[in-house]
Amino acid sequence: MKVLLIGDANRITGAIADKLNKEGHRVFALMSSKRTHYRHVYEKYIFEYDNTCMKDVFESIMPDLTIFSGAYDDSFDWNGLEDAQVAYTAALGNMLAAYSRLGRGRFVYLSSEEVYRADMTQASQENAAVIKARSVRQGETTCANYRIATGMDIIVARAENICFVPKNAQEVRDVCSRACVEMLEDGQIHCPGTDVSLLALPDAVWFLYNIFTAEKCRYPVYTVTTNSHISYSDMIDMINAAFGRRVPVVYDDSEDVIWVEELEVHDYAEEFTFAIFSGTKECAEAVIKAVNKNPGRYITKKAEQLSRSQQIAASLKSILKTFVPFIENMICFIPFFMINNRAVGSQFFGKLDSYLLYVLLFAIIYGQQQATFSAILAVAGYCFRQMYTKSGLEVIVDYNTYVWIAQLVILGLAVGYLRDRLVVLKRDKDDEIEYLKHRLRDIEEINRTNVKLKNEMERQIVNQSDSMGKIYEITSSLDKYEPEEVLFYAAEVVSRLMESRDVAIYTVSNENFARLISFTSKSARQLGNSIEFRSYKNMYEDFAADRVFVNRRLEEGLPMMALAIRSEGVMKLIVMLWDIPFERMNLSMANRLKIIGSLTQNSVVRADRYMSILAGQRYISGTHILEKDAFTSLAGAFVNARRRGLAECSFIKVDAGDGGIAKAGESLERIIRNTDYMGDAGDGCLYIMLASTDADGMRYVEHRIAEAGYQYEIPEEMGA
Repeated sequence: MKVLLIGDANRITGAIADKLNKEGHRVFALMSSKRTHYRHVYEKYIFEYDNTCMKDVFESIMPDLTIFSGAYDDSFDWNGLEDAQVAYTAALGNMLAAYSRLGRGRFVYLSSEEVYRADMTQASQENAAVIKARSVRQGETTCANYRIATGMDIIVARAENICFVPKNAQEVRDVCSRACVEMLEDGQIHCPGTDVSLLALPDAVWFLYNIFTAEKCRYPVYTVTTNSHISYSDMIDMINAAFGRRVPVVYDDSEDVIWVEELEVHDYAEEFTFAIFSGTKECAEAVIKAVNKNPGRYITKKAEQLSRSQQIAASLKSILKTFVPFIENMICFIPFFMINNRAVGSQFFGKLDSYLLYVLLFAIIYGQQQATFSAILAVAGYCFRQMYTKSGLEVIVDYNTYVWIAQLVILGLAVGYLRDRLVVLKRDKDDEIEYLKHRLRDIEEINRTNVKLKNEMERQIVNQSDSMGKIYEITSSLDKYEPEEVLFYAAEVVSRLMESRDVAIYTVSNENFARLISFTSKSARQLGNSIEFRSYKNMYEDFAADRVFVNRRLEEGLPMMALAIRSEGVMKLIVMLWDIPFERMNLSMANRLKIIGSLTQNSVVRADRYMSILAGQRYISGTHILEKDAFTSLAGAFVNARRRGLAECSFIKVDAGDGGIAKAGESLERIIRNTDYMGDAGDGCLYIMLASTDADGMRYVEHRIAEAGYQYEIPEEMGA
């Protein structure tokens, strides 16, 4: 089944796509942005929902099922209030218009429990949630009205309180995760005083899948919800117990909004089997545990919304992070200063420059900035130590002082610069690796799509009606039939391969006449049971030149296409096609018919030879009467073909009298055609089988039998 899933990817729509893909359906995704992506879809389309090319997508995909994620589509910015409402309504209208223009498949609109907020009409409550609720509810009404107006298969599925463990703040949807985040951000929880029911995502996807794939849905609107409930206060107690504290509960004492249901809504369980695997309590426990483990992932409030103390703490943390390297630098300077003072005049450490080691250490660890700062401290320490034995002026004018400072600064800054460059290079390399990872994921997605396309094209090439593999597969199926049946089923095979309902096959009895042996419809036998094919000059010229006859002039009384099948240069069969459209009467179709004729030739000619051998070697000695086994087998083949509408035949049972069937056969063989058969069924009577003859056609034979003085009757069945 081809499925078109409309909506940006998220946990819910992704789970729906995964389920459909797992069940073997081909999923196409239509999204409004590239920000999200599906893992398992056959092909993706990205453009705005109100785009006029929506109808082209529908016509290209020809979906059997269209799903609009509706309430669960994250592509709409509901903070835009009325603008988002207009965009949502226009998008749904564009989808329904494209769907109705296509005129096939099922359209499913996903709604949610958010519709229950739509009746909050106070001006103070005109927020994003209320606007979205009104839009979703209006979408339900639009789909219901569209179903009534067009009579098409449009279903509204109101999936309420779908719950899953969120990975970040953007995935916080259900009432339990919202309560946890409210406690973290505001230090309190609002309690409406109602019960809580959470529908686990796997259960919701399974319920929706049943609606998607049902052969026929009894109702237009369904509510998909769970029968498992807990009180709101019990959920708050679970949150308090998990977080180890008790938070204030603000009870909602506003006047209850009276919900007026405008649509005829039916519960999912009224039609489908209902069973849940995760109850509300289990869902709530999983969500609370996840939020409690990583609370920082779910807090969405900005810095200006934090308390004054929290702002000061954040500022101090930032300042401390900046000054820690400088403080560490000054603290480490003290031991190096002491080591330098102790090393002066030492026999072993007198040549050791501890300040240089100090500067290089911070250059390697922190880079050029801290190397400069440590060099300043080192110069100050050096000058201070030199002033133990010299005056300040002597230190300043001392040439060695400046040589030492240059050495220190050059080495420190050079090492610090190299360290900073290495950090930059590493950061660039990490960015490039991350970029390449994204590219690799894109390439993997493209490769996955290409593999699917390749497999699909291979399947189409092998299975399409005019591929050599498909033609050979079908024509070789003739080998499974008995020889006496092949001639009948050959017409059915040609009909299937040539996509023609009206096919007739004639056997050539002599150089001028051919007898109808098999056909697929009454229209196919309009030339009659016997034809003088040489009288059809244009057709016979093509037969003589071993060409396919194509009736390009649309001459009345001639088939659209015809082919003569030969064996050892002798014409054996004629295949006629009567309902090929004029635009398909081309070289490609002619070549296809010729190939089919060549492939069926072996089976058909072999069967024809078998029939000839059967007729020549299995007669009762000295007569033209078939023996019992041979006649019964041949009669059974004709009867089976008649039941399938591929042939026509009639039987006459003749009382042979005292002379026996041999004498009766000798007397009656002059009144039947050379394509008819006489046989012995083992009951002492002579049976005559008239090929391609109905009840009206055998009256002449009945009359001649009566004139010959034989009693006869029409048997009920033969060869069964």
